[in-house]
Amino acid sequence: MLSAEVSRVDSYRELAEAITSGDATRAKQSVARLLRLATDEMLAVIDQLVTS
Repeated sequence: MLSAEVSRVDSYRELAEAITSGDATRAKQSVARLLRLATDEMLAVIDQLVTS
């Protein structure tokens, strides 16, 4: 599951750039995208655990 996070280096860079540049809108969009992906992955793992 964490291996997927490693493949998102560019997304984390984009978030860091938005934060350091003071672009709150872009930072919120970036973090929302990252959280959505992480949530989807976590729910998929839970679903696998429940159905197995």
